[in-house]
Amino acid sequence: MDDIIKRVLELTNNINKWNYEYYYDDKPSVSDEQYDAAVIELKSIEEKYPELKSKNSPSSRVGGYVSEKFEKYTHKYPMLSLNNAFNQDDMLTFRKQIDIEDFDNSFIVEPKIDGLSLSLIYSKGILIKGVTRGDGIVGEDVTNNVLVIQDVPQIIKNDDEYFEVRGEVYISNSNFNRINLERKSSGLVEFANPRNAASGTLRQLDSNIVRKRKLSFFAYEIIGTSLESQSKKISTLKKLGFKTSNLIESANGIDDVMNKIRIIESKRDKIDFEIDGVVIKINNVKFHNLMGRTSKFPKWAIAYKLASEVSVTKLIDIVPTIGRTGKVTYNARLESVRLAGTLVKNATLHNSDYIKENDIRIGDYVSVKKAGDIIPKVIGPVLDRREVGVNKWDEANVCPGCNSKLMRLGNDVDQYCLNKKCELRKKESLIYFCSKVAMNIDNLGESIIRDFFDRGFIRKYSDIYKLDNYSSEILSIKGYKDKTLQNILSSIEISKKNSVERLITGLGIKHIGPKAAKEIASYIKNLTPSSKLNLEDIRGIGEKIEKSWNSWMKIDDNIQEIIELEKAGVNLNYISNSKSEKLSGLKFVITGKLNNPRTYYVGIIESNGGKVTSQISNSTDYLLIGKDAGSKLDKAKKNNITVIDEDNFEEIITKVSRP
Repeated sequence: MDDIIKRVLELTNNINKWNYEYYYDDKPSVSDEQYDAAVIELKSIEEKYPELKSKNSPSSRVGGYVSEKFEKYTHKYPMLSLNNAFNQDDMLTFRKQIDIEDFDNSFIVEPKIDGLSLSLIYSKGILIKGVTRGDGIVGEDVTNNVLVIQDVPQIIKNDDEYFEVRGEVYISNSNFNRINLERKSSGLVEFANPRNAASGTLRQLDSNIVRKRKLSFFAYEIIGTSLESQSKKISTLKKLGFKTSNLIESANGIDDVMNKIRIIESKRDKIDFEIDGVVIKINNVKFHNLMGRTSKFPKWAIAYKLASEVSVTKLIDIVPTIGRTGKVTYNARLESVRLAGTLVKNATLHNSDYIKENDIRIGDYVSVKKAGDIIPKVIGPVLDRREVGVNKWDEANVCPGCNSKLMRLGNDVDQYCLNKKCELRKKESLIYFCSKVAMNIDNLGESIIRDFFDRGFIRKYSDIYKLDNYSSEILSIKGYKDKTLQNILSSIEISKKNSVERLITGLGIKHIGPKAAKEIASYIKNLTPSSKLNLEDIRGIGEKIEKSWNSWMKIDDNIQEIIELEKAGVNLNYISNSKSEKLSGLKFVITGKLNNPRTYYVGIIESNGGKVTSQISNSTDYLLIGKDAGSKLDKAKKNNITVIDEDNFEEIITKVSRP
C-alpha cells in the first residue's frame, strides 16, 4: 500500500507541475500522451482506492491558471474542460453512458482547435467583456486585447442584457510563419508553435502587439440560450457575424461519428490552423440538461484526441545536461526535421534507462514525435535503417560541468550530480530565478545569464542586483549596446517590486513551487532569516515542504543571501492582490458537497483577503458546509467554530466585493 500511496503523490505532483507549465508558463515539458497517461493512471488508482483521492486531486481539476498581469473575472457559468477519448472503444463507452430515454442518436462533430479558450460577454448587443478560461471558475479580463481581434464582432444584433459566446483564439499557420520570420530577422527568439504564440499574444499588456500579430477566433458555443440544439447555436453564431469552422458536421450514431472524425483528420494537413482533436457533442440541448456534468467535465460531450505527428531523422549525438537540482536529462541532437509545423533540431531522451530500454544509438535514424506544443521526443530507432558500425550507447559517468561522479538516489531511475557547487547547477538556478515563474526578469535571458556567469559578473542571486557595477565591462563586450544594458538593468529594477512569493519561488527550495510559495508568503507576510513554517496553519503545505523550508533557513549561506537581497532593495514583503481586505484575518475551512466547485468559494474568500485552510484548528473562524459534511463538522462543533451553509456564505459575501 505504501508504494501505491507514493505513486499517487508522484502522479499528483507531476500533473500539477505539468498543468502549471501548460496553462501559466506556456512551456509544457511533457507530451500530451504522457500527460494523458498520468491522468488515466491516477484516475484508475483513485477508483480502486477512493480513500486515496484528495479533494484537490488534479483528476478533478478543470485546468488552467490565472495570470497576475490581468484583472480576475469570475465566470457566471464555469468554463469546463472535456473528458478525452483515444480510440473507438472509448467512444463506444461514451455512447453507453448516454442512458437517456428517447435519445435521438444525433451528434455534432467539431474540430478541436489548438488555441486558447475565450468567453465573450455582450450586453444589449455590445461587447463588454473578453475573458480567458483561467482555471474554469476565475479567468483573466483581456477585453482590451479582444477588441483588436478582427474576427470578434464588437456589436451584434441581440437585445439580451447578458449574452455569452465562447470559442477559441488561435493564430493561423501562415500568420505564425510570418511572425517567426519577422522575429528571426530582428534577432528575437522564435515562437515554438501557434498555440504558444496565441496564448502569449492574448496576454500582452500592449494591445498594439496583439493587433500586429493578427489573432483569429472561432466561435462554437452560446451560453444560457433557449436554442434547442447545438446545430442551431452554430447557425445563430453565423447569422450574428461570428466566424465558425467549416469542418463542423452532424452525425447519426457513433459509427457515423467515427467516420466524421476520420474525414476531419484527413484534412488536418490541408487546413491553415492547428487542431489536436475532434469534439463530439450531443446535438439536442435538452439532453445536455438531463445528463448534467461532473465538477470538471460536461457528460454530454467528449474530445477525441488525434494521433501525434511523427517524423524520422538522424540522431547525431546524445548530450547529458544538468538541471538546477542536479538531475541529468539526456537530449538528442538531430538532423533538422519539420515536425508539427516547426523545424526541430533537438529532442528529449529523458534518462539513461529510457535510452537503453529502447536501444537508441548515436547514428541511428529515429522516430520523433510532437503533439501540439510539446518538447519533441525521440520514440525509438528505425531498426531497418540501422547502419553497420552503429554501437550501443553508454551512459555518462561524470558530470559534464564539474566531473563529479553521477549518482542514483535509492531506486530513482534518474542520475544526479550531487555537487552543489557545480557551475552547471548554479547557472540553471540563476536561469530559474530570472524566469517568468519566479522573478520574471524579462531581458535577462538564458544566454545572457550563462555569459555573465562565465565572466564572473553573476555568481549568486544577489549579484543580479549589483550588475550595474559591471556596466563599463558589459559595454565593452561585442554585441552589448547601451540600450541592451539599460533594458536589462530596468528589468532587474522592476523585479525588486515583486511580491515576495516570486522571490521564494526563485530561491529554488526543494518541494516549493509557485503555488506553495504563495501560500507561504501570505502566511509569513515578510521574509526574514528567522521565518519558520507551521504545518497546521497553512493550506497546501505538507510535512516535506515544512521540513525543507525550515532546513533551508538554517544554512548560513542562504541567510546571508536574504540579507544581501534586502540590502539590494529587493522587496521581502507579501503584496496581496485581493480586491478587498474585508475578510482579512478570517480563516475558512470548506467541506461537503456544495453547489459550486470548491475553487469558486476559495476564489471569493481569497480575493477579499480571507484564507482557506484544509483542517479545522483553533484559529479557524468559519466552517462552510455542504451535504455530507462529515468529521470536520463534528470537530467544528466541539471547538465552537461558527458553522455556515451556502445561504449564510452568500449573506457574508454580499457585504464584500466579489472577484
